Amino acid sequence: GIGIKCLKSILEKSGKYETVSMERQDNTILLDDNAKYIPDIKATGRAKSNRPFTAYFEYERGTHSQSDFNVKLNRMAKVTRVLNIVCPNALTVDDIVKKVKKWVELRGGNGRLGDYTVRITTLSRLNGQPNINSDDNWQAVFKLRNSAEPIMR
Repeated sequence: GIGIKCLKSILEKSGKYETVSMERQDNTILLDDNAKYIPDIKATGRAKSNRPFTAYFEYERGTHSQSDFNVKLNRMAKVTRVLNIVCPNALTVDDIVKKVKKWVELRGGNGRLGDYTVRITTLSRLNGQPNINSDDNWQAVFKLRNSAEPIMR
C-alpha cells in the first residue's frame, strides 16, 4: 500500500488531475462479463481542449504470476487504451516489460492489439515530472500499433 500512496501523492502534486482516488469502492468497474476491474488509482482531469479524461494507474511490484498479470492487463484493456504501470525500481520495470511482451504474444501479437499503449516507469522517475501524461516521461513505452518492442528511455 505504501507504493500506491506514494503514487497518489505524486499524481496529486503534479496538478494535472482534478481527482485522484485509490478507494477500491469508488474505483470498481463492472465489466461486461461480470468480472471487475479495480485500478490501484483512478485519476480524472480535463485535457487542453477542456474534454474530460480518466487515467488508470497500476502499481506493480513484479510479484504476480504471468497468468494473473495477463488477467489484470486484459481487464484494464477493456476500460482504457493507455495502460499505465508504475514500479518501485528499475529491476521491476525490466520484469514487467518481459511480462508485457509475453501478454502481447499471448494476445496474438501487436497487430491484434491496435491502438493500445502500455507505459511503464518507476515512482522516482514520475516524481516531479511536469507532464506525467507525456510518453517521454515513462521509462518503457509500448506503442502496440507499431511494434511489440518497447521504446526504452
